[in-house]
Amino acid sequence: MAQAAQTQAPAKKPFYKKWWFWLIVVIVVIIIATQSGGSDDGETGATPSTGGVESSAPEAPAEEAAPAPADDPLSDDGWTASSISVDAQSFGTTITARLTNNEGGTRSGAFTLTVFSNGEVVAAANGFVNDVEGGSTQTVQFIATDDLSGVDPATFTYELQNDF
Repeated sequence: MAQAAQTQAPAKKPFYKKWWFWLIVVIVVIIIATQSGGSDDGETGATPSTGGVESSAPEAPAEEAAPAPADDPLSDDGWTASSISVDAQSFGTTITARLTNNEGGTRSGAFTLTVFSNGEVVAAANGFVNDVEGGSTQTVQFIATDDLSGVDPATFTYELQNDF
């Protein structure tokens, strides 16, 4: 009987205690951090880009950014999104947008950008900004896992939500 207890197979480790699981987690976190970091080129204002080359020369922050209309779906809690572009990729969708801090102080935020096509939700993407000065604008990479490859981007409308 003592021999039977010794010959039992050892219990399998849970997947979260295996080295390869934590390697995958670290790689995913690094990818998300590099995609959502954004870049602050010092551009001010919330005017949409017309597709021209953006200036990388820093400009002085605006005295006071004009508040967006209360019913503007691209504005929430003192933030305004502009210059939105969608890039459907094999692993998901990357949405690039410019976020402007319309408040007076330096702020950070986490955002959800909801994508609509013909009035229906087709994607929700998340992005983050850090230390954006009042009146300044920062480019943000929003990440979504939704597949938008078969949807016409010309039909897209957006809604910005400040999550914190």
